[in-house]
Amino acid sequence: MPAWDDLAEFLDPDDFGVLAVIAYQDGTKSDPIPVLFDEPATGLVFERRQPMARPAKLGSYEADAENPSMVGTESSLARVQRRDGVTLTDSAGKRLGTFGVLTGAQPDGNGMAKVVLTREP
Repeated sequence: MPAWDDLAEFLDPDDFGVLAVIAYQDGTKSDPIPVLFDEPATGLVFERRQPMARPAKLGSYEADAENPSMVGTESSLARVQRRDGVTLTDSAGKRLGTFGVLTGAQPDGNGMAKVVLTREP
């Protein structure tokens, strides 16, 4: 199997990934799960002397995603549900943030799934 087909290698926290610990609503926690984390940038536009948050512009593309998200293997994220909690750390154990789960796992049909997060844990 080519290296790019190995999902574990792709999600490796020593390369692109981070580790997610899911706090489920029933009070249990997952083991650390390797995921890719995305937190969209928010630009700041000043209108009438008041700062207003607005999606960041990347060239001629205006980002419209406002919520952070994580992507991992479908099997590792299958149990994630709305209102669970997520704590993200890097491979050295440094805490990157705590988030709430906005959507359950959304499989992509190729063995991966996306979970939309909220900044409110």
